[in-house]
Amino acid sequence: MPKVQQYSPNQVSTNVSKKPRASSVSADSFGVVSNAPAKALADLSNMAAERQQKVDQTSAEEALVSFERDKNDIFFNKDTGYYNTAGKTAYDGSAGVSESLKKLKEKYSESLSSDAAKQSFGRVADQHLMRSDVDIQRHASKNLKAWEVGTINSQVENTLENSINYWNDPKKLREQSHLGRMAVMDAARIEGVSPET
Repeated sequence: MPKVQQYSPNQVSTNVSKKPRASSVSADSFGVVSNAPAKALADLSNMAAERQQKVDQTSAEEALVSFERDKNDIFFNKDTGYYNTAGKTAYDGSAGVSESLKKLKEKYSESLSSDAAKQSFGRVADQHLMRSDVDIQRHASKNLKAWEVGTINSQVENTLENSINYWNDPKKLREQSHLGRMAVMDAARIEGVSPET
């Protein structure tokens, strides 16, 4: 009678090959180009982003140059420049000049097409506005003092003229003399001159 072979579960074994496998060989060996299109696309995207960044920066710088030119005209124009004003005119004009500079910033900011260029321009323009506001306030303050001293000096001249007109009225002459003396002392106080002087 024929004998039937019986297999037990641990009777079969597997041999693992020690030779190189396909996964350890580069894909280029088989004529397959792996990441070249993705890399080229990423490079192209990076170049476009860099170009846009340069365009934004150059646009912001161009707007800033124009802004500064117009700002300098507001300050230094020989006919209408703020720094060519004095006294009451300089003091009264300070708020208008600050407002003009803010409008000028808005004008050039709106001329820019991208948000990145607007932000870059806005940062630098805001620094210009802060420094300009300090200079405007300094000029206005000095000219307020000049206006006040000029008015007091006019009052001194006025009392001298009135004293001449009232030379024959001792009461009005004393009054004008007193007003003139007080005006001189007020002017000296404002200018920092000692009372003895």
